[in-house]
Amino acid sequence: MKKNILFIPFVLFISIALLFGLNCAKSIKDDSHNGIVSYWLDPETGTVHKMVTVNERSRIVSIIRYRNGIKTEVMDIIKSEIIGGKLVWAYYVPSTGYTVEMKIISSNDNRITVVWNNKDKDGDIDSGEEYLARCEEDGTGLSPQSDMFYDDSEE
Repeated sequence: MKKNILFIPFVLFISIALLFGLNCAKSIKDDSHNGIVSYWLDPETGTVHKMVTVNERSRIVSIIRYRNGIKTEVMDIIKSEIIGGKLVWAYYVPSTGYTVEMKIISSNDNRITVVWNNKDKDGDIDSGEEYLARCEEDGTGLSPQSDMFYDDSEE
């Protein structure tokens, strides 16, 4: 009888320890796959594109519009993939109904050159080329070489 009384707490202790161990292992595994994070401001739209690079392969994981460092809109990412050796991503803008696709054509440490095209809710298409500037998560703190791309006087 005494052995049965000790058995239940022992099993409970082992179960908790095992569950805790599995959660820690998952957390360690997840952290090792997060990669290098960088943020890129589209000065024309005020959107910040969060890029994660793992093993030299990048993807866009979030796109958020900021105004004066305050989050104002979260975009819906449609895709983010490497096509022909170039990162291509597409997203939907809830406030306008636009679908935007961007493709990196060149980059350095502080800016990315992209070609873009968008389709509005009526199906009209537009396209162009522009720069994304390295910034902080909220779109502030542009790198010194990038600040020439941001003009907040157009508000």
